[in-house]
Amino acid sequence: MAEIGFTLMCEQTPAKELVADAVAAERTGFALAARPEVTGGTGALGFCLGGSLAYAVAAGAGGSGLSAVVSFYGADVPDAPQLLSGIRGPIQFHFGGRDPYIPRDRVAVVEKAAAGRPNVEVHVQEDAGHAFHNFFAPMFHNPEAGRRAWGLAMDFLRRHLPAV
Repeated sequence: MAEIGFTLMCEQTPAKELVADAVAAERTGFALAARPEVTGGTGALGFCLGGSLAYAVAAGAGGSGLSAVVSFYGADVPDAPQLLSGIRGPIQFHFGGRDPYIPRDRVAVVEKAAAGRPNVEVHVQEDAGHAFHNFFAPMFHNPEAGRRAWGLAMDFLRRHLPAV
């Protein structure tokens, strides 16, 4: 992923392993899309680091065969807005407006890059911080923001990954 201009920040997992996982996800997307029983398309959804990786996978290899991508508070997304131009399929981003790890001015970078792109949605839960959908972490969890964002994500996936 470094060759497409994406840098991952992670203290616990070596970047080499993360890149290998992202490449494997790309291959899985292509493999799943090619299976005859997969008629509604394939997608990726990630939270936090997973949100950054879902974005990177969507940008790599011309979209990796994914029909839809949802990225929740991917901290590396605002650092690589140029990757949006390589994403062909629909992508939806979720951020918290009070996120200390992804400040609102960084979210604005994504909003600006997404402006005018019909396949890109950016949703900001202004009353929420980072990891607002993480019900296992009460210090972050914002139930109302989580419900709103999850509803938007499920509607997005229903539109782009219809069950047949």
